[in-house]
Amino acid sequence: MNELAFKYPHAVKRERANAELFRKYALCELQTWSPAAVNSYFEDIKKAMEEGYKPLVIDGFNKILNGYTTLKELNSKLVIY
Repeated sequence: MNELAFKYPHAVKRERANAELFRKYALCELQTWSPAAVNSYFEDIKKAMEEGYKPLVIDGFNKILNGYTTLKELNSKLVIY
C-alpha cells in the first residue's frame, strides 16, 4: 500500500487510521473464505512472485474503478490544480 500511495497519492491515501481499517477489513474478509479459496489466493501470490512480482493489489484496484480504466487515470482525475 505504501508503494501505491506514493505512486497515486490522490487516489490512495496512506494514513495510519486508513491502514488500520484496511488491515481489519482484510483480516475479516479472509476469515470468510474457505480453506480452498485461501489456498488458491496463496498460489496466485506465489505465482506472481515467481514471475517477477506484479503487485496484485494494483490489478485489484484496476478491476474496481467504476468508470476509470486504471488507477493512474483515477489519480489524474483527482488532482487539484
